[in-house]
Amino acid sequence: MDSKNLTIGVLATTATILFVGLVLLHAIPSPAQASGMGACSRDYGLCLSVGRIQQGEQQVFVIDAAGSRMNAYSYDLSRKEIRLDQTISLEDMRRFVEGDRDRRDRTRKEP
Repeated sequence: MDSKNLTIGVLATTATILFVGLVLLHAIPSPAQASGMGACSRDYGLCLSVGRIQQGEQQVFVIDAAGSRMNAYSYDLSRKEIRLDQTISLEDMRRFVEGDRDRRDRTRKEP
C-alpha cells in the first residue's frame, strides 16, 4: 500500500465521519428556544423576545416595564393568526422568585 492509497483512505474515512455527523445534527429536533432575537425600547418601556414553540408556531414575549407585566403571544403560521396565551404580573413573578430563594436559604444545611 503506497502513500497515495493511504491518503485517499484517510480522506474518505474523514469525509464519511463528517457526513454522518451532519446527518445526525439535522435529524435531532431542537428544543423550543428563544433564538436570541430581542429588542428593547427605552422610550416606550417595552422589551420583545421571539421563540419557537413547535414547528410552524412562533411565540413573542412582550415585557411592559411601565405596566409591570409580561404578555406571551403565539403566532400560528398555518392559520395566520395571533393569540394572547398568557399575561403574567412581574410583581407576582418577583415575589415568587424571592419566596423561592428564601425557601432555598432556609432548607440549605449549614456545614
